[in-house]
Amino acid sequence: MSKQEISDYIRDAGFFKDLSKDQLAIITDISEIESYANSEVVFKEGEKSRDLFLIISGGVDLYKLSQHKYVFFTSLDTNNFIGEMAFVDGSPRSAKVISNNDTKLMKISYAFLEKNHPKLLNILMPKIARIIMERLRKSTSTHVQTIEKNLQQFKIQNEFGYFFIAIIMAFATSAFMNKILEHFNIYEPGYSTLLYSWAYLITVSAPFLALLCIFKYKLSTLGVTSKNLRVSLVESVIVGSIAILLLFGTFSVLGIEVDILGDVDYRENVSSTFFTLKLITYMIHSVLQEFVARGLLQHSIQRFLRDRRGIKSVLITSTLFGVGHLHITISVAAMTFAVSVLLGLLFLRHKNIWGISLVHFAMGVVGIVSGVI
Repeated sequence: MSKQEISDYIRDAGFFKDLSKDQLAIITDISEIESYANSEVVFKEGEKSRDLFLIISGGVDLYKLSQHKYVFFTSLDTNNFIGEMAFVDGSPRSAKVISNNDTKLMKISYAFLEKNHPKLLNILMPKIARIIMERLRKSTSTHVQTIEKNLQQFKIQNEFGYFFIAIIMAFATSAFMNKILEHFNIYEPGYSTLLYSWAYLITVSAPFLALLCIFKYKLSTLGVTSKNLRVSLVESVIVGSIAILLLFGTFSVLGIEVDILGDVDYRENVSSTFFTLKLITYMIHSVLQEFVARGLLQHSIQRFLRDRRGIKSVLITSTLFGVGHLHITISVAAMTFAVSVLLGLLFLRHKNIWGISLVHFAMGVVGIVSGVI
């Protein structure tokens, strides 16, 4: 690159626009053009040199030494300076600079300016200082964003830890409640069974409901909302009806006899008052189950896994929900898993628990009166 080309370049560069022709001529005379191949080191962190470099073509990557290894933190391309901090205060190089392409740099010697052109040096210093301030301002903004991102990540990790403990506690509680069921032989239809089912749900759900208080989640984000309510109810009724028909169709194909009006023993042992009470409480039961399973658990797993589509979250939640019903029978657990997948997909679509709670209730009632559950 000739002196004339250097002169033309710096004349057009914004940084030098306030300099006189004589000052531009001095810069042209003292400048040297250095060429660097791709991945070649320009200077290392800690080196003592006050020369200033202007990137004419190509670009460079900057690395900081952290825990005995260099960590990339930014790239600079044409018309950017490197080495400006050492140029201003004489400190050692604050970063390692490596070319990321075939690169040409214009080097301005601090020592030569200080010795031969101190007035020009005094003019350049404030201009370089402004560049440093602009980069510090940008760096501060980036640093704040990084801190906020790290804090958010820490918060999510903290929540995940709590949820993991809650899942363990829920399964431990489930095992304990099942032992109580076996010990007191609470199997016959009646008020004791109804009370047990509520005690079971509340104790198993308690760890998750505690998280609701700890982290103060907005109920609307967990599906307790009127948003998409109409479409949620309509589509859930349609899908639920199809699912029930498919369920009985499957039983027919497999040769499983199902008494749609309920088995004789159940009708003889259960009064109409109790059955009505059970239906009412089961509706509330269904809403609470869907709030915990879909609103809290599935929503949180999707967030923890950054599961954009949500399919993995549906499968994981459905597996946990199915395992939670193993104390009834394996077939009930399998059916619960399948229904849970369906409800999970509906929740993904609507972000609303009311429609899926209705499906849960309807399928549960059908299962109870037909003797499947």
